[in-house]
Amino acid sequence: MKSRRLGRTSLYLPRLALGTSEWGRAISKEEAVEIMHFYTMAGGHFFDVSAHDHTGTGLGILGDLIDSQVAREDIIIMARGGWRKWRRNIGSIDTELGTAAQDNPYDPKKLRVTHENSRATLAQELTETLNHIGTDYLDLWIVDEFSPSTSIEEVAHHLTMAVNSGRTRYVGVCNWPVWATVRLADLLGGGGGGSGLLTGPGLACALTEYSLLRRYPEQELIDASQALGFGLIGYAPLARGVLTGKYRNSTPPDSRAASQFYAQEMSIYLTDETDRVVEALWTAAAGLDRSAAELSLAWARDSFGMCSTVVEPRTATQLTQLLLAENLELPTQIRHALDEVTSQFVRPFPVPRA
Repeated sequence: MKSRRLGRTSLYLPRLALGTSEWGRAISKEEAVEIMHFYTMAGGHFFDVSAHDHTGTGLGILGDLIDSQVAREDIIIMARGGWRKWRRNIGSIDTELGTAAQDNPYDPKKLRVTHENSRATLAQELTETLNHIGTDYLDLWIVDEFSPSTSIEEVAHHLTMAVNSGRTRYVGVCNWPVWATVRLADLLGGGGGGSGLLTGPGLACALTEYSLLRRYPEQELIDASQALGFGLIGYAPLARGVLTGKYRNSTPPDSRAASQFYAQEMSIYLTDETDRVVEALWTAAAGLDRSAAELSLAWARDSFGMCSTVVEPRTATQLTQLLLAENLELPTQIRHALDEVTSQFVRPFPVPRA
């Protein structure tokens, strides 16, 4: 598997990262073992840990597989934080909970989560992440989502302390507005890949959703990364499975779109506009004797400015199909055609409200 340099850092990442957000939930430990085996056999060694693994189940599975499947020093771990967690009042009565959940204050059903980037929350999450995985350090520590309630200066202070303490090698952000990303890069200095003086650890990367249906990084983020020297890591290159064509004729009962939990999130991907893109993608894929998933992944992975792309296969079979794209380089004409048919998705980054 080919690697690329992350911005101006000395860190080289495989072009394909393996997401673990469903480990311990939709993906059992046995399935995770199989997925990791196929990924590492293909030369992959970059793992993305979800910010939404609030109980640490998936983190624990990854930790169990380290040493038994791979050596810690041979892999790169990227983890995300920015979510405050607390337990419900143990003495309160909640009719939604069963007796066991009421008696056990550590039951996941008693967990409440809210988005927050405060120094205290980030420091606690970093400690918990390291403990769950069973490692002394992370390679990349990412602040997930921009929080207007916390000053960027406070976030910069935490990230500087995290690097100086040795608990992470590099730091970055996920889904931050460009103006906030640029401000943070300025505060962090140039020590980790930014363009400023060597007064801080630097901003190593920005993690952003990027696919044929979500091209807003092309508005300003890619230009900012080139100018300031931080790298870009994309995720959801298949637009939650929409670009594979699984929703062409109907909604599979076991899909995200059929889930009450994901229905609203998926609605933005299932429109007349996206239907036209999927049909054009399938036509192009047929002409190259490839799958729509391979073309979608190759397009996102090899777009200008992208260092790596995170995928989250739920089975080893899905991963094997995605790995077929490793040797696929889109012909210039096909890339231009896909750029043209999806030009309407180059939209501004959604600005969070205070």
